[in-house]
Amino acid sequence: MRRLARCSAISLAKVAAEVTSHLFREEPDEGVAALYFARAATLEVNAYRLQGKAESAEIAVQRATYYLAWPFDSWDRAVFCRVLGLLRWEQGRPDEAAALLRQSARELSEQCMPEEEGASQVLVGLLSLERNETEIAIRLLQTGRAAFDPEARPWLTVRAGLSLAQALAEIGHSTRAAGVLDETRWHYARAPEEREQVSIYWLEGKVCARLGRQEEAENLLAAVRLRFLTEGRLAETLLSSLDLAALLVEEGKAAALPELLGEIEAAFGPDEVAVEVVKAMRAFVAEISGLRIVPPEVLAAAASTLRRVFRMRGMRVESLPFA
Repeated sequence: MRRLARCSAISLAKVAAEVTSHLFREEPDEGVAALYFARAATLEVNAYRLQGKAESAEIAVQRATYYLAWPFDSWDRAVFCRVLGLLRWEQGRPDEAAALLRQSARELSEQCMPEEEGASQVLVGLLSLERNETEIAIRLLQTGRAAFDPEARPWLTVRAGLSLAQALAEIGHSTRAAGVLDETRWHYARAPEEREQVSIYWLEGKVCARLGRQEEAENLLAAVRLRFLTEGRLAETLLSSLDLAALLVEEGKAAALPELLGEIEAAFGPDEVAVEVVKAMRAFVAEISGLRIVPPEVLAAAASTLRRVFRMRGMRVESLPFA
């Protein structure tokens, strides 16, 4: 379903470009024509991003940048910043991504578009949480998710809610985290696409782990990890294995960790990237095996290392199906 949607996104972007070319011949105002071309190119950037076609996305970025240089006043530059921010995030360039997403939020605020501003704030919050900037993430996720309609952005609503619950739990605000988790579960039905549901339950497993709901967390994380392993998704398998490994240590089940590593090695064999990331995971397992509690910052640092390796190798990690 998602693959079909991504193909449709590219097809629609191409149609937009063709329509724009036709309008350009009829449009005497160069600024208006440039705006149409910029919108079409921005659609292309996001469509190619969703398909993981980085080179095609970069060509569209250059085209959009050229047309956005025309002097017109609109929200299009802010949307382009958001789309480009997501692309840079997925390319492993988090500093650029954060700057672009913040710029998007500022420009949307200036354009008096609170719902769109909120969406950009949530994205900055999600990136901040990935970078272990928990306090910043909480502030942005709270502000951003309150600004837009959950029915209009169901997946972003769920992602924001679960991420906020995780962040609150990590700083010890368990009651608030549990409340946000319960509230967010009501929105699951609005994000029914199966592949996205797996990501949702992965996030829920992380929240439950931080809330001390260990049995529930283990069931969720083990099921999600098995799904990733079965589908041959190396990046997600390793990252979910980190979460499960940390939980098993806290449950006093560190003896199960060698089996986790063995399953990964058996599934991905001598793949060069797999060998590299399994080595990193072995180091993480050695670091946490004697602990009773795995600090969130230790888990975040290990996950950051793996994401950096994957992205440097051109692999997509937890791609974001929205802009």
